[in-house]
Amino acid sequence: MSAAPPAVGISALAHMFRYDAASALAALAIPVRVIHADTWPTDLEAARRHTPDLELAVMPGVGHFLMAEEPEEFNRWLEHAVRELTSR
Repeated sequence: MSAAPPAVGISALAHMFRYDAASALAALAIPVRVIHADTWPTDLEAARRHTPDLELAVMPGVGHFLMAEEPEEFNRWLEHAVRELTSR
């Protein structure tokens, strides 16, 4: 990523800041499962106002690449989510 042209990063950030997450969540008609690092806060109550069938798993002590930093723990959470969703 650090070798990408600056224009790529600037464009990505500009789009990220304009992204309307609330509308995107509200448009989903499916259950949502999130595996998230505790590095950044997650407002679960706010997210559920837009998509009620949302569950959150928080992994402590990892960063942006949680699946690479703690793959075994991430895979446990992922397997749990897949089993829960496919058993419905």
